Amino acid sequence: MSFQQGQTPPQQGGQRTGFSALPQGAQQALTGVLGVVIVAAIVFGFSFFLSTATGKVLFFESTKTLTFALLLLGIVAYAFMWIKVSIATNPTVFELAVPAVGLAIYYAAVLIFSYVWAFAVSGSAAVINMTLN
Repeated sequence: MSFQQGQTPPQQGGQRTGFSALPQGAQQALTGVLGVVIVAAIVFGFSFFLSTATGKVLFFESTKTLTFALLLLGIVAYAFMWIKVSIATNPTVFELAVPAVGLAIYYAAVLIFSYVWAFAVSGSAAVINMTLN
């Protein structure tokens, strides 16, 4: 689009108002403070919810359900690996061992996850009890 001499190009936007009228440093500071407030509200709200009886029940039940879901996922993955190996022509002993070893390693990881999770939960419960008493 060309303009002839004497014509003024159209103005883009107008006066800035509200948040965009602030200097860029003030915008960044305000955004940072607002982000910290939002994250703190989420953390404190979630902590308060977990301190209630309903929160404790939901937390421990969901953890138990997650562990069982991971165990079942391992069995499903093992079944798919075994099917893939069994339809191969002349599978070697190594190929037959891969699904079983993979399942054993996966279950070891889930076992370690559950122990680490139990220690973390009992440690946080101990800290909460020390704080409250």
